[in-house]
Amino acid sequence: VLKQSANIPQMRDILRSWYQQALDTYEFTSEVIDDASMKKRAYISSLMALISEFGMSTHQDVETLLKSSKMTLNLVGWKVALEQNPEKGIIVLRDWMVQNGFYDDLLMRMKYFSLVSQISDPSWRFYIEEELERGYFDYTVPNLVRALIGGFTKNIALFHTPDGSGYRFLSEQIQKIDPINPQIASRLSKPFSSYELIDDTMRSRMSDVIRELLKKNLSSGVREILEKVIVQHQ
Repeated sequence: VLKQSANIPQMRDILRSWYQQALDTYEFTSEVIDDASMKKRAYISSLMALISEFGMSTHQDVETLLKSSKMTLNLVGWKVALEQNPEKGIIVLRDWMVQNGFYDDLLMRMKYFSLVSQISDPSWRFYIEEELERGYFDYTVPNLVRALIGGFTKNIALFHTPDGSGYRFLSEQIQKIDPINPQIASRLSKPFSSYELIDDTMRSRMSDVIRELLKKNLSSGVREILEKVIVQHQ
């Protein structure tokens, strides 16, 4: 709604002003954890999300957020960095993960994979497939699968890539995950139920992928979900 407003320049100035005021009254190195500081971090994060959506974020914004002693703002900074320049951002983010030993922390790996899954870039498949092969991802750990593959399905722009590559990628991943964890594979199949919400061209591409997937040796849960999509829309 804001982006459709006739007063976009004015709105951009207001957002930037609010953001700067919030920064000026926030102690980035404070170790205090209380209700007020948590609300302030949430406010700063929300403003930066809007600023980034308007394409107004800067390198200085990223540096400021990464200087915080709070992980919440660090992660916002990394999200903005990946939006600004995925190729450079992913390299620096990986270095940061290594330097802090975060790849040894399951929760941090989950957060990292969630960030990577939201990269909106023409080379998205390259970035995600790199993560699948680098050694930090494990198909046997459900939380990591949800973070990277599940996160990908929630990235509307990538999942519904016009050439249908998002559907094909999910199909490939379901085939790998199904023998390991049929329940997770079933959940990952549910985004195909968005069939009725997309246009005819994308429906055709999704239908082709689903029909090919149904030819494979699938668990009953995955098969039931996919067959239901096809039957309901014949």
